[in-house]
Amino acid sequence: GGVAATERCVGCVRRLRRLLTAPEEAPIDAVIQAGLVPALVELLALPPPECSSHARPLLLALNLESSHALASVTAGTPRQVRSAVESGVLPRLLELLRGGAGMQQQHQQHHHHQHHQHHQQQHHHHQQQQHHHHQQYQREA
Repeated sequence: GGVAATERCVGCVRRLRRLLTAPEEAPIDAVIQAGLVPALVELLALPPPECSSHARPLLLALNLESSHALASVTAGTPRQVRSAVESGVLPRLLELLRGGAGMQQQHQQHHHHQHHQHHQQQHHHHQQQQHHHHQQYQREA
């Protein structure tokens, strides 16, 4: 079923991440040429709210392993970094950060409304900074 397939997927992505984080030469170019970067980007997603309690940890593990693998790709050469950027890694990461921030904001709103407003302002400022850095990167690339 779906859980068994997801477990196999986690295992595959974990092996790929271990290859990419190996102390010796990481096969970043082979991963790019095999077309795996867009697939890793697709795996960067928070589990949906209706997700079962058994599937949720698996999807979070998949998210973690794929983000580690992509971190290795983006630590490579400018050409390797560009392959990740062109695969849409930045919007997906921002989506993840907003999703995580959204969950935190709900919690903060429940407890500290003023702190919530301050956090939102900081989050907005951080997004503007990230947008500026992204534009700067695109000009340099």
